Amino acid sequence: MIIKLLLSLLFCLPIFSGVVLSQPVEKKSVKVDIAKSDVKVGVDNGTAKVGTDNSGVVIDTFNGKEAFKKAEKRCATKDSESCYFLAEFYVKGTVVKKDYKKAISIYKKLHLAESLFGYLGLGMMYENGFGVKQDHYIAMEYYDYSCSLDSAIGCMKLADLYERGTVIRFDPERTLSLYMRACSLKSMEACSMIGGIYELGIGMGQDIEKAIYYYDIACQGDHLEACSSYINLIENR
Repeated sequence: MIIKLLLSLLFCLPIFSGVVLSQPVEKKSVKVDIAKSDVKVGVDNGTAKVGTDNSGVVIDTFNGKEAFKKAEKRCATKDSESCYFLAEFYVKGTVVKKDYKKAISIYKKLHLAESLFGYLGLGMMYENGFGVKQDHYIAMEYYDYSCSLDSAIGCMKLADLYERGTVIRFDPERTLSLYMRACSLKSMEACSMIGGIYELGIGMGQDIEKAIYYYDIACQGDHLEACSSYINLIENR
């Protein structure tokens, strides 16, 4: 919450219209080495493939009954991600009647199958108290495990709990390490957050070069706010 509030102020700063980068963004990659992770983020020719939590199937949960039927049909074939989205329909209640019990039932089946989507879904239910007694400690455990299974969303959710000091006192180092892991799993939002942390020097010394570096990665992944921050820092450097 602290980091997001400060970053929101940064992104609201005015940007000169018509500013164009004088040189194309170079191809680059960053290797992040933290607990449970030693992976690479690759951005090739200024583009990045960003799927829904590291998979290729994307179902729009706001696209009406057709999307719901598609998710239901794919879930019947034991497609974990489709089951996750099917449960989301029941949580949000935008297409079908809101039903937390059905959502939890789906998440539990995914959990028994040791799918990262099961851990992620149950974590969300416990964090918000949807159909269960709200418990941030249990939510943190589920998010932590989904993060260990390479869920960028799980890492982001866990980082948010650390950032807000919901479970334990605000831990800037742990928060940064989780955003690093999510960035390595190609979450451009996480890469942008890292840029903001280094720009503001939250919990550590300010490092503009690292801020530019991570904003650049996020910008290449089409994160527009990161592009604005990148241009601002380049212009003022």
